[in-house]
Amino acid sequence: MSKKSIKNHFENLKVLKNNIVVQFLEPVNAKNEFDQTSSSGRLLVVEGAEKQVNKPRWCEVIAFGPHVSNVEVGDFAFLQPLSWTTSIMFNGERIWMTNDDSILAVTDKTPSLDVS
Repeated sequence: MSKKSIKNHFENLKVLKNNIVVQFLEPVNAKNEFDQTSSSGRLLVVEGAEKQVNKPRWCEVIAFGPHVSNVEVGDFAFLQPLSWTTSIMFNGERIWMTNDDSILAVTDKTPSLDVS
């Protein structure tokens, strides 16, 4: 989504304090598990998949509270492992919450998803 369309789509969402609303760049299934896919887009069954959750993840910033100063809407944030909430639906989109203490890095360029 472009920054303008993100702002329009989530304009009615008022985020409080130092909270940040994000969407993950990697596909997440209905069980809130990260799907592993090959470069050709095929779903992979990974041995030890439970360990795959416990790694940092890239996400896109959708909205943030008034006490956050290190990100902008549309930035890409690299989050500490397991530092996000369970997903919720808002305006038909799955979103997650985190806070600014959980961000390890930020960029305005689309990052590579290879964090192994």
